[in-house]
Amino acid sequence: MPASAVAAGWTLEPGANAAALVFGTPGVDRDAFRFDCSGGMLSLSTWAGSPPRGVSSGTFPTELSVFLGRTEQAFAATGRVTGPGGTSRIDARIVDPAAFLTALDRVPRLTTVIFAGRRMAPVPGAARTADFRKACGF
Repeated sequence: MPASAVAAGWTLEPGANAAALVFGTPGVDRDAFRFDCSGGMLSLSTWAGSPPRGVSSGTFPTELSVFLGRTEQAFAATGRVTGPGGTSRIDARIVDPAAFLTALDRVPRLTTVIFAGRRMAPVPGAARTADFRKACGF
């Protein structure tokens, strides 16, 4: 798949002192992702169709692992039941945004694992990531 087609799946949403890089339709698509930055911080969000067993509302502690090539980075995350059918949003703070985005540019796809299984998407592409970095100040 050409790089321009892959990058077309990602949308950059610049804002005042913040930006988002979004793949899919958050809250609807199983493989949706959202990177948010503000104040020098970076977070990654993804969604699950239902919360873990025993959770029906509110927030819950969880973990989000990201695989960048052969390297796994595990992040403490917060899950939140967001929808009437139990849809859950998983949010993790990325510790070193610049290093993470550099590593992301070196792999063909974003692969994460949460309690509900594996999530995958093509990477945004170096040009789209560079625009996001500039909007975030990384």
